[in-house]
Amino acid sequence: MSVLIRSGRVIDPANNVDAVQDVLIEHGKIARLGRSLEAPADVEVVDATGKIVCPGFIDMHVHLREPGQEYKETVATGTRAAAAGGFTAVCCMANTSPVNDNGAVTDYILAKAKVEGLVRVYPIGAVTRNLARRGAGRAGRAGGIGLRRLLGRRQVRDERRPLPPRHGVHACRSARRSSATRRTRT
Repeated sequence: MSVLIRSGRVIDPANNVDAVQDVLIEHGKIARLGRSLEAPADVEVVDATGKIVCPGFIDMHVHLREPGQEYKETVATGTRAAAAGGFTAVCCMANTSPVNDNGAVTDYILAKAKVEGLVRVYPIGAVTRNLARRGAGRAGRAGGIGLRRLLGRRQVRDERRPLPPRHGVHACRSARRSSATRRTRT
């Protein structure tokens, strides 16, 4: 199915675009961008006059609460709300039950997102075991396990629990070492 979005204010910071234009979408991808594009046959035309057309947003701090706290939020409900708000990806915090401090929990969240998610889901691994400040110095062997499983991403944190500076530095060094080790093994 093709869609032609007419006369919307197209904002795309990555390509330095901020202008009133038309956007032709074919097979789910942007095919053309420009002023007064001709509408191909059998295309749905959407009038976007006075509206903004932009790339999807990424929410860097969401609480999907699954696993363990599904009565608050699930991957399905959280990603549905994100999609309704114009978000195409979310980064979910580690404060689930059990805490996302190991690869098994990360894999569970990714599997649920693949089946039920309406937007991309990037789980954030905990820096410490069970989000505890104690043991933060062992972050590379504890919560860092989840980090190593996050498709190469280095995003780790402990939900609203800042680590003492030396522990934060240790966690970053551990993450860097584990990332370097993974690269040399592949």
